[in-house]
Amino acid sequence: MKEVLLASDPEVFFTTPHFNGYPAVLVRLPRIASKLLKEAIVEAWLAVAPKRAVTAFLQQKKAAPGPARRRART
Repeated sequence: MKEVLLASDPEVFFTTPHFNGYPAVLVRLPRIASKLLKEAIVEAWLAVAPKRAVTAFLQQKKAAPGPARRRART
């Protein structure tokens, strides 16, 4: 996944020799959209979080109403 992110947008995602061999990717915060940053953080957390926490998070996310549903209620 590291290589995919680095290749996807080198202006946003980068690394340094210090992180060679580690699944770490650095991000240029001024250049990343907030939605993409949130997705990257969530994906990183899902990769290392305890299985029980991941399961609870995904179940909660599945049960949450989507944006279209929220707009329809207001």
